[in-house]
Amino acid sequence: MIMKNIALLNAYAEMRQYFKGPVYRGDGAIVPFAIDSRPLQWRPKLAMVAVKALAKEAKKFKPQAIAGGLTGGALWGVQVAAELKLPFILVRKEPRGRSIDRGLLEGEIVKDRQVVMIDDSLISGRSADKFIKALKKGKLKIVGYVAIQVMNLSYVKKWSSRHKIPVKYLLTYKEQADNFYKRGLIDKELLYLLHKFIIKPYTWHKNKADYKIFKHRLIKQKIWRVKK
Repeated sequence: MIMKNIALLNAYAEMRQYFKGPVYRGDGAIVPFAIDSRPLQWRPKLAMVAVKALAKEAKKFKPQAIAGGLTGGALWGVQVAAELKLPFILVRKEPRGRSIDRGLLEGEIVKDRQVVMIDDSLISGRSADKFIKALKKGKLKIVGYVAIQVMNLSYVKKWSSRHKIPVKYLLTYKEQADNFYKRGLIDKELLYLLHKFIIKPYTWHKNKADYKIFKHRLIKQKIWRVKK
């Protein structure tokens, strides 16, 4: 992690609307408690904490442009580009319109331009794969990938090695979960489930005892709620 981003951890703790409850992801993972960065955008002062931290890391790669993928990465990427006074490139996972050859990228697309990709979360890397593919198709050189949060560090290392793109991040899911518990925002049982999920995001729920806890909380939806 980058110098213990205490200010960003505190910003997340202040912004209680990150709560999304249990989420069933399209890639097969069951998230017991999703941590969303987008609500930080609703409070500009808190958002700037993340923007400045992202810009600081992105600048180290000496980019000539900043890219951001729809939707979360684009929200942060355009602000990082403004902070660094660089062009912004919007990236889509799927083509817009009827043509499969158009609509993946929007912005000043210059061949071999050095680009840093900004993302809100790097989890399985499946969305990131599509963003990188689109940028490479546009003949752009991806020199770095910077995310606000990552989940499983082993996944991140494998993804970085496979694409040969260095990855920087501001926070991990574990750091946030531990901070929420420390502040009394979540209980010990939910912290336990989050730690299980972080280690084995696609198989944690196959443990009968853990899944029983999860189902109990799912039935009693009120105990998922973040403490006020």
